[in-house]
Amino acid sequence: MSELSVTIGLDVNDKHPVTIRFNSKDYIHGFILGQSGSGKSVLINNIISSLILKYSPEDLMLYLMDFKGVEFNRYRGEKHTKAVLVDNSDRQMTLEVLRELRDENKRRIKLWQQESVNNIDGYNTKHPSNRVPQVLFVADEGQVMFKEYTSGTERVIQQEISEILNTIATQGRSQGIHMLLATQQLDETDISGQILKNLTECFLMMSAPADSDKLVPDSSDITSKQMTGIACY
Repeated sequence: MSELSVTIGLDVNDKHPVTIRFNSKDYIHGFILGQSGSGKSVLINNIISSLILKYSPEDLMLYLMDFKGVEFNRYRGEKHTKAVLVDNSDRQMTLEVLRELRDENKRRIKLWQQESVNNIDGYNTKHPSNRVPQVLFVADEGQVMFKEYTSGTERVIQQEISEILNTIATQGRSQGIHMLLATQQLDETDISGQILKNLTECFLMMSAPADSDKLVPDSSDITSKQMTGIACY
């Protein structure tokens, strides 16, 4: 199976390794929720760095968006990195990166049809020396992409951003395109049901009760008491 997997920590009870995975079967998209100081950005960087160390550019392609503008510049020189965006002031640029991701999704659908395969596993089994890489799209402070706009150009841009994210959420499994979204808060955001129902990995760090319960119902009793660096999986 074409899969991305790295160990990200230890279970607090039995000390067994905890692994985050992305594949075309059971592990599709992930979400990390955590307030400032919870350890969210450290976790994200550990995931990205571990993936780069473990996988070759032939097996891993990264699209990285950091709307805080401070974390992802370090990955610009990596061969795995297809795109890095560290500016939240230009929403058109955000849209252009997502359009490229959508085009990659379309290209893979067409390729699978030409090769008479159903997903990335079938293609890579058929072409082991010319593999198609797994794609991981990571967005830190991703709530920027889910803001609600009521009028004007911003609303038009937001509608297309939402459409692309929904497409990747629902179609990405077969194409080997996965999302890892992260944010401090979910206030004033509108995350679609298509995205929420395709989240298979949720890591809830210390966070506001309303945000925690919005992502995973009845989780705030646990997350409100967590220390820095601890996540409820």
